[in-house]
Amino acid sequence: MLKVQDSMREDKGLIMMKITSAMLFLLICGLIFAQTTIDYNAPMPVDPDLVIGKLPNGLTYYIKENHKPEHRAELRLVENVGSVQEDADQQGLAHFTEHMAFRGTTHFPKMAMTDFLDSLGMGFGNELNGYTTFDQTAYMFQFPTENQEHLRKALRILSDWASGISFETDILEIERGVLVEEWRGGQGAQQRIFDKQRAVLFAGSQYAKRMPIGKVEVLQSFKPDIIKRFYHDWYRPDLQAVVAVGDFDAKQMEQMIKDSFGSIPKVENPRPVITYEIPDHDSVKVVIATDKEASYSQVALNWKHDRINNKTLSDFRQSALVYLFTNMLDKRLEELSKLPDPPFSYVYNYDYNALRSKSNYIMAAFIPEKGVLKAVTALMTEAQKAKRYSFTQAELGRAKQNIMREAEQILAEKDKQESGNLVWNYIENFSNEGPLIDIEQTISLYNVIIDSISMDDINQVCRELITDNNLVVTVSGPDKQELQYPTEAEILTAINLAAREELISYDDRVRTENLFDVNLKPRFAKSEKQYKNLGLKEWKLSNGVKVLLKQTDFMNDEVLLQAYSPGGYNLYSLEDKFTASSAAEAVKDSGVGIFDATTLVKKLTGKIADITPYIYDSEEGFTGNCSKLDLETMFQLIYLYATSPRLDEESFTSWKARTKSWLDNTALNPRSCFNDSVTATLYNHHPRAREMKVQDLEKIEWRRMLEIYQDRFSDFSDFTFVIVGNFDEKILKDYCEKYLANLPSKNRKEKMIDTGMRYAQDINEIKVYKGQDEKSTVEFYFNGSCKVNARTDFECKSLSSLLNEKLMDNIREARGGVYAIYAWDYETKYPIPSYLYTIFMQCAPDKAEELSIAVIGTLDSLKAGLISEKYVNVVKTTKQKQLETDLKDNNWWKERIYKVLQNNYPLNSILSDEKLINDLNLKKMQKTAKTYLNYDTNLVRGILYPEARPKDIPAKIKR
Repeated sequence: MLKVQDSMREDKGLIMMKITSAMLFLLICGLIFAQTTIDYNAPMPVDPDLVIGKLPNGLTYYIKENHKPEHRAELRLVENVGSVQEDADQQGLAHFTEHMAFRGTTHFPKMAMTDFLDSLGMGFGNELNGYTTFDQTAYMFQFPTENQEHLRKALRILSDWASGISFETDILEIERGVLVEEWRGGQGAQQRIFDKQRAVLFAGSQYAKRMPIGKVEVLQSFKPDIIKRFYHDWYRPDLQAVVAVGDFDAKQMEQMIKDSFGSIPKVENPRPVITYEIPDHDSVKVVIATDKEASYSQVALNWKHDRINNKTLSDFRQSALVYLFTNMLDKRLEELSKLPDPPFSYVYNYDYNALRSKSNYIMAAFIPEKGVLKAVTALMTEAQKAKRYSFTQAELGRAKQNIMREAEQILAEKDKQESGNLVWNYIENFSNEGPLIDIEQTISLYNVIIDSISMDDINQVCRELITDNNLVVTVSGPDKQELQYPTEAEILTAINLAAREELISYDDRVRTENLFDVNLKPRFAKSEKQYKNLGLKEWKLSNGVKVLLKQTDFMNDEVLLQAYSPGGYNLYSLEDKFTASSAAEAVKDSGVGIFDATTLVKKLTGKIADITPYIYDSEEGFTGNCSKLDLETMFQLIYLYATSPRLDEESFTSWKARTKSWLDNTALNPRSCFNDSVTATLYNHHPRAREMKVQDLEKIEWRRMLEIYQDRFSDFSDFTFVIVGNFDEKILKDYCEKYLANLPSKNRKEKMIDTGMRYAQDINEIKVYKGQDEKSTVEFYFNGSCKVNARTDFECKSLSSLLNEKLMDNIREARGGVYAIYAWDYETKYPIPSYLYTIFMQCAPDKAEELSIAVIGTLDSLKAGLISEKYVNVVKTTKQKQLETDLKDNNWWKERIYKVLQNNYPLNSILSDEKLINDLNLKKMQKTAKTYLNYDTNLVRGILYPEARPKDIPAKIKR
């Protein structure tokens, strides 16, 4: 029976009315699923396994049993308010309230909440988070479900967020610094451009005035009573929902929610929630926003329209129509981007519920810097072409086939859906009345609706999305003296001309040949090994190819692939570096065999299979994935990319033009300039360390690029393929013996090349003065030699986890000096065994030295063993909880097997983490810190200052 429940006290008549409504609803669904005539005015079906209820105080809850991942629950508290509800003196305080929720509540004072979650391995490093938008605020974390008392305590956290945030003055003052730093970190060219666009896109509404991050002057100076007023007005049960999805008993969870939230009092005479409308407009509006630090150019056509809320079957059908339309138009736009002189480097179109009161249909493109009018014309022409001539029946057929295939794959994974993915449906329902349909109901509806969709239906949705009113054209790009942008009048003229121009209907280019037409005879495997403790098998094929496979049931319809071979672009001269490093990307962009990129996409309609070749510095290979049903297609693509790569002059010219548009203005971006300086110092100015620039791109020649690609994939005798997922082993072996065993083999015995590139030694400091924003980026790099093995890798990553905990506490929580600070490590055997630690933070320029000293002090304390057992336990518990879910994840297994083989670790080290976690202790962590935190000898520290900073800021760290 449909589990739509209500915990309010009801009389007998109300109960009977609900039962009758549910039966009628099921009858409607039954008629739909029987594929009879649909009443499109009927309400949308609801997932029968979803429990929905409302407490007497007005709080709504959604509960769904779901068993992936095992022993975990995804818990959410959703507030149906965001920044648009703020008063003028509260701008930024909806977001500030979200921050304060993690810094002390009635039952969890100060850091007690995060300490509790950390003790269970579920703290900030593992799913604990929150967000604030214009219309919504949400709190989220994942939680273990084995211990019922712990689970009740987790719901108490949600309840405290709903009604018991403390707002202690001393904590508020520290968090004020964090919020200011978050605001500071978001400043830059793209924010300045968006602010100009937002003023026009949302003109006449509260959305134009209330960015979630708020105003820095408010963040810096508001009094505590002002944020408490916001909390009192808007954090109340009638505006709140609890979402619980996971591996638990739904009835028990429902009772726990009632116990935890039922005592929160209902608010009498609540402040009314205003839905802010965005006014319509008849004339086309144009926004041209340029910035001296913008590193790319972009144009977009934005048509605002009323939302589709998916309340009825008619709404559901409309959503399907929009999906089909945008899918078909997307393919046409992508074709234009592949022209030799393309109007854009990257293009997309989609319709989305931008705000509570409006949706936005957008056609947008990244473009060459002098191509504004060309791109605007191309976008508008394609919009009008679709509007006037519609699409071909073949296009519609392919789009229908793709949507059904995607839905079928989701259905195949119904019992393997991640709880973290499901929660978003329920959040959207609470905030925007989104659908609560499950995948089986979706497929049943699609079976009726998709077949019934005609070209007239597509034409109608086209007219509803591409209208004569509510159009805003946005143009953005770098502000350079030599770069002249078209005027608003010129853009309007281009729009009008494209709308009236005589157009040629679309030429639907397809190839009717088979994707694969090579007659291959199987070449049987030479040997087979089993690693029973790992669930692995190894096949050695006749041409030298090695295949490591792990058959799993973690997902029902997923197969992942990673293939690699030693070699890479370091085998070629410095002059060939960028030709070689870009070759695989250009080939992938061009199609394969007789199919160019456009016709290949059409040929793969209804298939879920992808292969991407790559050439890295020291290896080449493939990454791939497919549905179980399309396993052979994936193998055919591997064979074709190896033996029939496609790269002609026309497709190369297109790739080059699009790549150039990304590279043209990187020097305008302060962070890009900073990265170049730091990288040059870190690698001793080695010429192979630098990134590609426009002048390098101009030197690339397409024949040489194809020659290098063919060379890299001409010998598979040293290739290893790692395949993980749900496949039939016999079928997989047949494909390996047919496709992989027939790949070319030369027995070249290649090795990774030592080009002499090494990390910098000694103490190096870099100051870069670039950018107008009052913010600094600080980065630390320290390195050394080490024995690279599974234990070293684990110890270094554990130290990184510990560093992140300590740095967050010392630099963010105690000082309020940063919003984000991160540490991470990298170990490699090649060209020599070595490691590199990186620490990153952003802060106020005048705090860069002070906080750098605090960072070094934190590292000193770790080396001295001044580490609380609490931190070690947090690292251990977090790693243990993460390992529990990793061991049932296909991608984790694929990456772990690949890494072990690539680094020549013993295969048994794949499962060494549990023992290594158990062995972690305070003494070992101190020893690891002493071994690897050698910033006294090898340190590169870079600081990015704004251009206006005085040049006499001290460069050396003083302790």
